[in-house]
Amino acid sequence: MSALPIQEFIQEISSRGLAKQNRFEVQIPEVDFIDGGDDRILTLMCQSASLPGASIAVKRQQLFGPAYIRPANINYGETLNMTFLCDKDMWVKNVFDIWMHQAINISSFTVNYRKTYARDITINQIDDSGETTYSVRLIDAFPVSMGAMALNQSALDRFHLLPITFSYRDWE
Repeated sequence: MSALPIQEFIQEISSRGLAKQNRFEVQIPEVDFIDGGDDRILTLMCQSASLPGASIAVKRQQLFGPAYIRPANINYGETLNMTFLCDKDMWVKNVFDIWMHQAINISSFTVNYRKTYARDITINQIDDSGETTYSVRLIDAFPVSMGAMALNQSALDRFHLLPITFSYRDWE
């Protein structure tokens, strides 16, 4: 088997193009926990996200002869990190504060039903013309961790970034 000539590689990339990391959108529906915003604000404020991975758990099998590895289960990952810009009114931060408190009642420390806090989150890869070329839907996602936001007198003209870790059941 011969190596692919560089000209064929260049021609393939020129005709197909490459997916760009900065061309994405995250859609988180039904986050109207508080007044003053809608679902599109989180889409606009999402600065970084990831497309989830998957792995196949394997099992060693030996019936007769040499052992072999076979698939046993698929794991869709457990968490996914996203980072959001915070607006001056801290609406984005408040959304995640309230969302996390929907999972755990902070007065009684009881866990609420999944349907009260889980949402399906869609992550779209977008091309240069704004068309979705790949889409992933995180099933039953909810925030499990919210990073601290540092305050600093010498950080002039710097904006708050809010790191959120989501858990999800699986993705499609």
